[in-house]
Amino acid sequence: MYYTILTVLTICLMAALSFVVIAKVRQKPTADFPYCIKYGWSAYATGFFFLAIGIALLYILPTAGVNECRQDDERWIVALMSGFMGASGLIVILSALSYRIQWNDATISYRSFWGRKCTAHFEDITGFDLNTWFGFSCILFENAPKLYVMEQGGDLRNAEAFNNKISEILKAKKPHYFYEPAFREDVEQSSECGCLACLSVFPANAISNWRLISQNEENDEDLAICPACGHEETVLCDMGEVSITGAELRIINRDIDNKLNEKERRARQIEHETAQNKLNTKTLPPEFSV
Repeated sequence: MYYTILTVLTICLMAALSFVVIAKVRQKPTADFPYCIKYGWSAYATGFFFLAIGIALLYILPTAGVNECRQDDERWIVALMSGFMGASGLIVILSALSYRIQWNDATISYRSFWGRKCTAHFEDITGFDLNTWFGFSCILFENAPKLYVMEQGGDLRNAEAFNNKISEILKAKKPHYFYEPAFREDVEQSSECGCLACLSVFPANAISNWRLISQNEENDEDLAICPACGHEETVLCDMGEVSITGAELRIINRDIDNKLNEKERRARQIEHETAQNKLNTKTLPPEFSV
C-alpha cells in the first residue's frame, strides 16, 4: 500500500511539474516585452535530479535498518536525507519557474521579493547594490520595489544583455559606481584618476609613486599614491569606462561618511582637511583639476 500511494503521488507530481516547466521554458516573449531573462533546461534538470533522489530515498524508508535495534535510528536518518534532497529539488524548480524578468527599451516587468508583479522604468533606477546574498545583485528604483538580479550562470538566458543595459544606464546616471581602487594594473587601463581626500582629478599617467599592498600570501599589488596631496589608499581610477569628476567623488565621500559613526567620521574629516591643506601649498600642473 505504501509503495502504491508513493508511486501515484510521484507520477502526479512529476507530470504536473514537467508540464509547467515545459510550458515555462517554451514561453515566448510578448509584443510589449520583447526581451526576457529566464532559466533554461539545465536548471530544471538539476532540480528534478535532487527531487528524484529524495523520492528514491522514500522508497527504501520502510526497509531501512540492519537490525531491530538500529531500525528506527536509520529510518530517521533516511527520512531527513529524503526531505532535504526533495525540498532542495523543489526549491530549485520553483525558484526557476518564478524567476522571469521582461523588458523593452523603457520598461521592466518583474516580481518583487515577495512575488508581487511590478513594473518599473529604466529612467527611475537610482542605484545598484552588489553586496547581496546568494549571488544576487539588487537594482534600486525611485518608485518601485527592489529588483533582485541573478548574475549570469546556471543556464540563465539573456542575463548578460540585461546587465549590459543596466550598466549603460548607471554609467550615465551614477558613474562613481564604476570607479575602482587605483591598483597599478587598473591604472594602466585608465585615462583619469581622482583622489577622495583632496578631490583632485588628474591623468592616470601622472601617478609616479606607489605603495606595496599585500592582498594575500601569494599576491602583492602596487596601490597608487595621490600625486596632488600624497595621500594613500584614496585614489580611484576610471578603468577607461567613465569620467571622474569632483562631484562624483563628493558623492562617494558622503556615502562613506553615512556608514561611519561620529568618531570615525571626524577622523576621516581631519585626514581630508590635511590633504586639502597640502594641496593648497602646491602648484599643480594644468592637467590637474580640483
